[in-house]
Parts: sequence; C-alpha cells; structure tokens
Amino acid sequence: MSNVQISMSGVSIHRMRTDMLSELVAKLVKAGGVAKEKVTKEMIAELKKSATIFTDAKTKEKTTQTTVLSQQYLDTLKKRYTALNGCITTAKNSGIEAQGKAAAKIEPKFIKITTVFALKSEAISKLENVLSSLKQLPAEDFETIGAAAILADMESIVEEYRSTINSRVDVKVDKSKAVVTARDTVVKNIQKLLTSIKYAQDCLGGSETELVKSYNTIFAETATTLKFMATVRAKKKEQ
Repeated sequence: MSNVQISMSGVSIHRMRTDMLSELVAKLVKAGGVAKEKVTKEMIAELKKSATIFTDAKTKEKTTQTTVLSQQYLDTLKKRYTALNGCITTAKNSGIEAQGKAAAKIEPKFIKITTVFALKSEAISKLENVLSSLKQLPAEDFETIGAAAILADMESIVEEYRSTINSRVDVKVDKSKAVVTARDTVVKNIQKLLTSIKYAQDCLGGSETELVKSYNTIFAETATTLKFMATVRAKKKEQ
C-alpha cells in the first residue's frame, strides 16, 4: 500500500475564518467514514463532538447579538412613534383649523404606544399594521401636522429591520470566551487527528491511505477557495 501523506498546502486552520473552519470540519468528519484504525476513528469522533460544541457556542453568540440589535431597532421605532404621537397631540391642541382637522383624521388610526410595543415579539407586526392604516390617509395630512418625515422614517426602519433581522444568517460572531475556547478545541482536535493519520501512514504501512486521499481532496478544494477569497479581498482594496 502506497505511503500517501496529508497535504495541507495553502490551508492554515489557525487562521481560517469561523464559517470556513466549520465547513472544513464538517467535510473531514463526513469523509472520516472510510477510516480504518481505531485511534483514527476515535479522533474523528472527538472532532465531531468538539465541532458540535463549537456550533452551539456560535449559535448562542449570534442569538445574543441578534437580540441586542433587534432591541436597538425597537427602541428607535418607539421613539419615532412617540414623536408621531406628539405631532398629533400638538396639532389637535394648536387652535389652527387645518392642523386640527388633519389630526382628527389621523388620531383614530393611531394605536396607543403601550399597545403597539406591549410585546417585543409582536411589536413590528403591530407597527406595520398601524403604518399600513395610516398610509391610507392623504399624505398632506401628515405634512400639515409636521409628521411626514417621521412616518417615512418609520417605514424605512421597519423595512431595514425585516431585511437585517429576518435574514441574519451571516452575523459576525464576536470573539466571546466560549466561542474562542470551542474554536481552539476544534483546531487541537484536527491536529490530533492529523497526527494519528501520520502515525498510521508512517508506522502502520499506510493503513489510512484511502482516508488521506479523501482529506487531500478536501484540503485542496479549501485552499482553492481561500486563494479565491484572498484575490477578491485584494481587488476590493485596490478599488
């Protein structure tokens, strides 16, 4: 049996981006099904276990970040909604006929702030319903009470919220202690796995050659992807 060795040219697991590292580990574990030696199989099982912990840590961090960002949007929208309420109240009590009439048409469609923002999970949907109802009124009514910009701003923020929060799958994970620790364990387990494979190839007659060939394909593909990403980044810097 030929003594084929692992080739990781162009791949540094220490420097890999978090998402790339997770993808690499998933491929290594999947391809590990062809492993022959008991120690190699144990190392793959250990890598799989640490990868799960790594994923859980990242998910928790993403959830925390998303929750914080969501609250920031809600706080901003609540301030705008409060400002709109202020415009209605001021116009209603202004003594100016045009403003009073505009406020009188708008007020019935304006839901109390405490009702709209009572539950965080329902606030955006309730606000969207209110905005939809208000948009049925003539735009000049909001111009009259000085609330046109506020209304447009809220619509824009809600749209941004939907596109940002609902599709938040590429959130940058902060280097929290849990994530860093879990990542370090994954890297160490990859190294242990590669060491066990090297032992099998050097001392056990190349018994993991089939696994090595699969892994070399994975590392080669990963190296190509990393090279492409580096090229794209370089071009962006030049622009």
